[in-house]
Amino acid sequence: MRTRGALASARPALLGPPPWATPAGIHPLIVALGAIGRRPGMVDDRVEARDMLSMTVLIDHDVVDGVLMALFLRRLSELMEAAFGL
Repeated sequence: MRTRGALASARPALLGPPPWATPAGIHPLIVALGAIGRRPGMVDDRVEARDMLSMTVLIDHDVVDGVLMALFLRRLSELMEAAFGL
């Protein structure tokens, strides 16, 4: 019997705009990375142009509890903002 994994990922930004992605699929967790673009963001209480990555996450709430997923997404954002592993 063949099974599918629990996570799918996509990177449609290679195809150009728009900078976001709309994932669809049968997996309980799908992460789609959009384009990196310059957008307004806060730096030391002032607004500056910053490079930002658009990321869309699709979660099957029947499989994953919302609180646990919120904690996971918060930690993922912290690691990505700190460029963990680079």
